[in-house]
Amino acid sequence: MKLIAINLERYRPFMAPLRLEIRPMTILIGKNSSGKSMLARLPSLLARAVSDEAESPLDLQFDEMDFGGSYNDLIHGRTPHGHLILGIEAEDDAGNIASFKARLQHFREREELAVTEFEYMYNNGSVIRLKSSLDTIWTPAPIYIDDNNNVGSVNFVGIYPRNIDQTFGKTNINMALQGLALFQSVLSKPTYLGPFRDLPRRSYPMAPQTLRSLGPRGERAGAFMADDQFRRGAFIAGEIGTWFETHMGGQRIEARRDGTGYALVVQDAMRELAEVGLLDTGTGLAQILPLVALRFGVAAQRLSTSLVTMEQPELHLHPAAHGNVCDLFLELARSGTPCLVETHSEAFIMRLRRRIAAGEFPYQDVILHSVDHNDPRENNSPYVKSIEFSSEGTPATWPKGVFEETYQDVLEIRKAIRERR
Repeated sequence: MKLIAINLERYRPFMAPLRLEIRPMTILIGKNSSGKSMLARLPSLLARAVSDEAESPLDLQFDEMDFGGSYNDLIHGRTPHGHLILGIEAEDDAGNIASFKARLQHFREREELAVTEFEYMYNNGSVIRLKSSLDTIWTPAPIYIDDNNNVGSVNFVGIYPRNIDQTFGKTNINMALQGLALFQSVLSKPTYLGPFRDLPRRSYPMAPQTLRSLGPRGERAGAFMADDQFRRGAFIAGEIGTWFETHMGGQRIEARRDGTGYALVVQDAMRELAEVGLLDTGTGLAQILPLVALRFGVAAQRLSTSLVTMEQPELHLHPAAHGNVCDLFLELARSGTPCLVETHSEAFIMRLRRRIAAGEFPYQDVILHSVDHNDPRENNSPYVKSIEFSSEGTPATWPKGVFEETYQDVLEIRKAIRERR
């Protein structure tokens, strides 16, 4: 089973219909405020919306994530009484493709969202398509009508129907509910790591005994490492420390007991193993720790996730380390955990291309989405260009001006020198 694509329309800055394809390695690039972060966070929003824990069609705050102050924030142009469309495409183990789209209407006077239209498709054929009777939308049993003019009540949990009147056909209903199980599976427990990871502290209380996630800021990465160090044989903690020592200039991160709690320290092999607190080192080591912990936690089956999404993993790191960060994601993708990465790093992209060219990662498993790069906006909506790579790591096309800023500065330097002579 795998997630194939996310569909959206009139969501945040994206007015036009957009199909965002997801592959084992999916990259988002674009300038600041182009809409990349909205796309990066969307899998988490949809995972909640199809889960049994959904409390509204789209929950704005959950799991320490915040998607807006009101539903109006989700709608393109913040249009009063506006609507948006969201959907998922997924493939089951037999290669069948299931998908759905839900139209969500904002009712400003109630400050509520409601699913006014819903369609479930299987292998590109429509199975069930429902449209609401708006005068019953807020009743305990909202009435919907299908394409055959069958009328019945439908109750939604999140954006997906659960209790569906038998008048719409038992077979169609069962297929739609089987699709729900598929969508929940491909988006079960997605991991999101934001651009600003948790800052280290001088000491921590002892780690919980069961950690199922690292948190959206990676705030539990240290606890995960300490739990393994002190209770589970230190295998994962050792792998984490060795990765840092190998790839970060000999600096090894370890957990140390500190009273009844623990502290995170750095041993520097280049300085005769001088040991200092992680808090007293540069920001970069702490910022990348959650990703390293996630990579080895997933490999050891101590952490489980259907999708890893991370914004700017290279933040606070020297460009020489960006390629090593890319390799962490590639290792996750090879192990069967798809990754969605938003990055500003040319070195990250170059390492990806290198691995493809060397035959170390399948070019078919990579797609790059360029958001709002030097393309005219239609209806004030960012244009997203999807770019594939050849077996030699060459992109099929490239947005004008991306990663060319340094070259342009070189030209301007030479021009300034000539003018001063």
